[in-house]
Amino acid sequence: MSPKTTDNPKDSRLEIKLSAIDREMLDFCADIFSTSKAEIIRMGIQKIHSQAQRQKEYQEDYDDAMEGLDAMVKEAEEERENQIYEDAYEIAFDKAYKEEYAKLIRDSGYPSEAKDVAEEYAKDIATCEAGEAVKDFWES
Repeated sequence: MSPKTTDNPKDSRLEIKLSAIDREMLDFCADIFSTSKAEIIRMGIQKIHSQAQRQKEYQEDYDDAMEGLDAMVKEAEEERENQIYEDAYEIAFDKAYKEEYAKLIRDSGYPSEAKDVAEEYAKDIATCEAGEAVKDFWES
């Protein structure tokens, strides 16, 4: 007898041990489906393989979703840090501005019309001091 020609040759051999119950289930399935025990085993492999592929796709989808969630959390944290930085700068600026303005008015005895010049000067100084204060805060 010549060997069968097929698209999927069965040239790999596998020996397995089965319990009596497993053997009964295999015999039963082969009888019900009117096929060989080897074919029943191949059908089981195909079924489990299909489930494994679905599980793998599910896991990949889950991993992609978690990556997206991680990116969203990171973006939100960066936005929060930026807001904290802006808030800290604003607080430092306000404090430095008020202190410098009060000092200029008090110490220099400017007439009321010169207050605008003192105010602009105080804003310039406060901007520099606020920037340094915030920089020091983030570096610590």
